[in-house]
This record gives sequence, C-alpha cells and structure tokens, in this order.
Amino acid sequence: MTVPTEPAVTFLPDGRAVPAGGGKTVLELSAATGDRLRTGGTVTGVRVEDGARAVDCEVWLDSGEVRVIAGDATLVFPPDEAA
Repeated sequence: MTVPTEPAVTFLPDGRAVPAGGGKTVLELSAATGDRLRTGGTVTGVRVEDGARAVDCEVWLDSGEVRVIAGDATLVFPPDEAA
C-alpha cells in the first residue's frame, strides 16, 4: 500500500470538495441556516499493509430524516516512526 503524503481532497470556501490540485467537483452540497445535518460512520475493517494502518469505514450525511449521501472511506495512518 502506498501511504498518501498529500490530501486527496481540498475543501473550497463555498463548501465544495475538489480533488487536490483541481479538477472536477467530487462533492457539492448546500445547506441553509436551520438545516439539521448529521454525519456518521461505522468502521468495517482494520488492516496493516507495509507497516501502515488502514481503517475502512462506511460514512454518511443525513439532512433531517433524509440520507443525502453515503459511501465508503479508507483512512490510512502512516507507520510509527519509532517502530
């Protein structure tokens, strides 16, 4: 596994998330004052590859009672320097 050294996504001031370095918008949401937003996630797996720890998750965003986005994410933690 290659451990990323740069973020994969950059958040713009207007709330859009774009691939680091520019490109197409990968996520665009709008929310108004008073909207109730709730995020959540569940860890679905943990593994070690090439000394790096990877945590697989299911993630979501709800607006009120409606699930507006859901997907999978993998968080990668680089190997400990002391190891």
